[in-house]
Amino acid sequence: MANAGIRWPRIPVLGATKEVVKKLLDALREYAEAWKPFSFLPWFFEKKWQALTYTHLSRNVAAVLAAIVVVRERDTLWDILTTPRWPRSFLEWLVIWGTVGALYAYKLELFNKRRAISDQELRFQKAADLISDELSVLSQFQGSKQEIEAFFDSTTSRIVEIAALAFSLPHNPRVDAGLMVKLPDEPVLKLVKWSTAAQYDRELKIKIPDDDNFDESGPAALAFVQKRLVYVPKKGGRVWPLGQVEGDVHSYWPSEPHVCWVESRPGFEKFQTVICVPISDWGVLNFSTREKDPFQYRDFAMAHYFAKVLGYAESAARARTPRGN
Repeated sequence: MANAGIRWPRIPVLGATKEVVKKLLDALREYAEAWKPFSFLPWFFEKKWQALTYTHLSRNVAAVLAAIVVVRERDTLWDILTTPRWPRSFLEWLVIWGTVGALYAYKLELFNKRRAISDQELRFQKAADLISDELSVLSQFQGSKQEIEAFFDSTTSRIVEIAALAFSLPHNPRVDAGLMVKLPDEPVLKLVKWSTAAQYDRELKIKIPDDDNFDESGPAALAFVQKRLVYVPKKGGRVWPLGQVEGDVHSYWPSEPHVCWVESRPGFEKFQTVICVPISDWGVLNFSTREKDPFQYRDFAMAHYFAKVLGYAESAARARTPRGN
């Protein structure tokens, strides 16, 4: 006779475990969503710190140097001040000139009266002058429709080249500039202009999504759709849409980042960092460099300026009345 044995009831351990794990993951997802805005802060404060050091570092260094000189050489300075006389040695002359120079440098920095400007500021001023001449000629150009289009095409090429040169500094990695425009009958951005020797794929096209899913798109499409400057500190990483702070054209605040990138053909796009600036409903202006995360707020303001110039040039060309055929 077969032994039936004892049949224990089946306990759904696996199903219960799955349910517990699922609830745990849901809870973790909710916590992550609640804390998500705070994950933006490290990068944002890093950029703020860079901007502050670039803006105020020389002022603080001048103050520290002045204090060090005064404290370290107080005996010599006191002796010279209490007993009016000419300095007796080269060292005493050096102490006096060092103290006066450090205090004067601090005064200039404190009241923003620096007599010198950076190389990039000089290049930007020169670029603004050149672009002003280009726009002046374009706004007065007369000709047929084909001639206006050809002249606008050459003007656009020169503006893109001037913009790249304004960003590029000697002895630093070159900054390339590229213009992408929206194709008339397709939701696509196509690269049409680029600066000299720019490492862009000449056949590059970026699809513009019809929803908010940019996973298979690129930062240029994100900038075009959201009408905001988009910054890519590191290619392939997080993409940051930046909004200008109201009342302060040189301050930006990041919104929720995206991860979106379209790989180009092998051999192209050897850059690391990208700025994308929308040009109304016409296109996007891109700046890229091999440096990692070098751009600051003033660079974003410059990029906005060149994008607005291209938008004005496009509007001016469309407003021209053709002559003849």
